[in-house]
Amino acid sequence: MVRGGQVRIDFENGRRHVNMSRDEWKLLFDQAGIPNTRWDEMLGCLEDWQDENDEHGLNGAESDDSFYVKREYECKNAPIDTVDELLLIKNWGAEVLYGTPPEELEDTDDPILGLADQLTVWGDGKINPNSATMEVLNSVSTLSDDKIASIIEWRLGLDGIPGTKDDGITPDDFNALGLDSSLFSLVPDYVCL
Repeated sequence: MVRGGQVRIDFENGRRHVNMSRDEWKLLFDQAGIPNTRWDEMLGCLEDWQDENDEHGLNGAESDDSFYVKREYECKNAPIDTVDELLLIKNWGAEVLYGTPPEELEDTDDPILGLADQLTVWGDGKINPNSATMEVLNSVSTLSDDKIASIIEWRLGLDGIPGTKDDGITPDDFNALGLDSSLFSLVPDYVCL
């Protein structure tokens, strides 16, 4: 149901695919305020969740771990199908995906912002620079701050005003910005309302 007569269209290609590198995960974790003392365990458990074996990786957890035994389910040993599936993995949870709950904000100086809005399981992992958030762009380790500022500026079009007809990076702009076609695409294959 749409309230107030507005529909928000969110291109999934503006998000980071869950199959990104460890370094790119760490950039997202840092931006979300997840303490760096948790990163290696989170990534180890994510890798063990998806790998095809039952061998414990460094900092990981397989199905015989008390976390999974207590919850009476096993590691999937297959790729992630939904962002919410991350909730099932040891060392991940609602706070990581959705941020520190509002009722706990008063009790912490370092709230976690949550990652769910930055992640997708759709597509080929390429990011659409027209719909990527600042957090997503900052998580691409090969982008400088200047390049990110240029992307943000250029996608506003010649008038520099958001929400007008000239908005969006064109194929010519894409080439002029020197965006790497192995990381970026202007094709919005998947849409979420």
